[in-house]
Amino acid sequence: EVEITAEADAFIGQTDVYLVADRESATIRYTIDGSEPTIDSKRHAGGPITIDESTTIKARAFDGERSGLRTAESTLVRFDPESLIEPRMSLDNPPSETGSVKVTMMEGAWQSLHDLADQKVVGEGEASRFDSTLRTRDEHVGLVFEGMVKIRRTGVWRFHVESDDGSRLYIGDELVVDNDGLHGRVEKSASVPLKAGWHPMRIEWFNAVGDRHLKVEWEGPGLSRRAMRDSDLGHDRGH
Repeated sequence: EVEITAEADAFIGQTDVYLVADRESATIRYTIDGSEPTIDSKRHAGGPITIDESTTIKARAFDGERSGLRTAESTLVRFDPESLIEPRMSLDNPPSETGSVKVTMMEGAWQSLHDLADQKVVGEGEASRFDSTLRTRDEHVGLVFEGMVKIRRTGVWRFHVESDDGSRLYIGDELVVDNDGLHGRVEKSASVPLKAGWHPMRIEWFNAVGDRHLKVEWEGPGLSRRAMRDSDLGHDRGH
């Protein structure tokens, strides 16, 4: 068997990929065009493989002409350095309020977040985490979180949103995660290249009937996947 590892499955510019077989005597053959590796495919000579474009790499271990049972596969997505999104505020110029974002509570008949503008605003407040606990009732209810998120290091950041029913996550004006609609617990994820600094973020959620669930997690350079904390959040009072 072969294990494929990389610093991240989404990268800026280029990244190094490592192939390791579970037996030292095995020969690794690999492809970077999505095809299945064969005994005639390129032989891995050891050390990292530098990838500078979006690639699906496949690898298989061989003992002589006998191949392993499983093909290892990894898809890597490249972002151009020019695609990095600029922050609204630098790290040394934080928003006036840190530790929370603004939240708007809404009620009404929901089929999707396209109905957001037709709903009744029933309350406003602040939140230091993203979940459904600030809802005003259990059904036909929605929440909109608005504020800033602190990106500590430039790179590709991945956002995960799990909800029942629909949810959406925006960075600035860009819809990053679209998990809208009537459904049970579903998680959707997406990656976005961000420059270090404070970026505007908006999270929308609604529940029609049934389970009331929202969970938001993220990961990025130097940060393993986890929920956002109050130290990651901020907003400008009065805006």
